[in-house]
Amino acid sequence: MAGHVWKIQDAINMAYNAGVRVVEVLRGTYGRPVTELYTGMTLRGRGNPTISNTANTSAAAFTVVTGDSVTVDGISVYTAPGGAGNSKAAVTLGIGASRGILRNVEVLNSDTWGIGAGACSLWTFENCRVRAADTYGIYLGPYGAIQGGSYNSAGTAMVVQDKSASVLQATFSGAASPVKLIETADSLRFIGNNVVGGVGIANGVVKAAFLGNRFTSALQDSGTSTISANNIE
Repeated sequence: MAGHVWKIQDAINMAYNAGVRVVEVLRGTYGRPVTELYTGMTLRGRGNPTISNTANTSAAAFTVVTGDSVTVDGISVYTAPGGAGNSKAAVTLGIGASRGILRNVEVLNSDTWGIGAGACSLWTFENCRVRAADTYGIYLGPYGAIQGGSYNSAGTAMVVQDKSASVLQATFSGAASPVKLIETADSLRFIGNNVVGGVGIANGVVKAAFLGNRFTSALQDSGTSTISANNIE
């Protein structure tokens, strides 16, 4: 999109109204939140721009409210530690938003969740990094996929909420349980990951496959899961 504006959201709105579906964000720090990325749009960073919400997380710094099939690539999101804190993630994917991609997105110092995607299906997270989230690094929804990247939290690095998620070659570390599967997280494929700690598996999880992973402590309550070729140190 040609032209320069001061707010990323203004650029998104202008592009969408003009029928343009790709917005590039130049290197720099942007102090206003993004509140909506519309269906079919791509937001691409040039030089790793940062969206900064340094006051608190009473509102998410970056929110995809309604957009399906969107792509966010090469953006950092920073929220200052010790903010107000509530249930808002630093990056929130709106209820029902589906089939999007977050690629090379970095989240630092979320007061609650790093990436909240529990109510969204068919999202892919490629080489994303979450550091120093207070509660959850990422909350993964149904049919979601993580490919590479690293997730760190003072609580739990990843929570898998629903069925048929795929998690490949990522690193998880958390002061509580690095990875937690709740009761509805069926048919998970967890392959080639590095987990600093173990995995907490709720009673009732079925058909989860753990293959070729490295754990520093044992899996818990595996139930009917398929477990093979794991290295537990």
